[in-house]
Amino acid sequence: MSLLKEQIYQEIKQRIITCKLEPGSFIKETDFEKDLSVSRTPLREAFNKLEEEGLLKVIPKKGVQVKSLSLMSIAHTYEARLLLEPFILTNYWDIIDIEKMREIKLKSLDLIENKEPRVSDQYIRAFFSLDNQFHRLIGNSCNNEYLNKTLTEVDDEVQRVRMQLGQNSRYLESAREHIAVIDAIQGNDKEGAVAALAKHIKNSQNVALTSISHQDIDYKVF
Repeated sequence: MSLLKEQIYQEIKQRIITCKLEPGSFIKETDFEKDLSVSRTPLREAFNKLEEEGLLKVIPKKGVQVKSLSLMSIAHTYEARLLLEPFILTNYWDIIDIEKMREIKLKSLDLIENKEPRVSDQYIRAFFSLDNQFHRLIGNSCNNEYLNKTLTEVDDEVQRVRMQLGQNSRYLESAREHIAVIDAIQGNDKEGAVAALAKHIKNSQNVALTSISHQDIDYKVF
């Protein structure tokens, strides 16, 4: 991908992941041509790559649709994370960047202890950012490119789910669970770290499915 194509791809992907392009919505090429000041060819190439990643679907005679969020797809997303991340923590334990984990812990503690309003978008997004860093740090500890690629796609989907949940995303509880995992890693307690990570992922899945099921969302998968 050339720089321009990559920029177009990243811009559209970011809009999908942050739900600026709503799940299940149809988008028009002409809107992006005007908005991004780009020609149709690199735009379609970006669409094709995003379709390969499962974030878009090009439907003949209808247009381009953003992947919907379904209860099944959400369950499968967390199921994949539950299978992969504890496996990576177990088998790539010696590659985990403990110093970066410590930095995430300190930043999380600062946010938890912050006396500012805890319902502002900025405050919640700060937790989302640390959540992304925590899970990507685990994924990046694995030098298996196939596992890493799969986890990257899983992380993208989890971000979309979190954006839909907003204040119901249990960000404080999640941060505390991250700290429990990091404490075990710092203490060289592999078994404890893996157990804490699995518990965290299961808790996140349960809350996501319960919360999303009560939202007014089209749960059809394209």
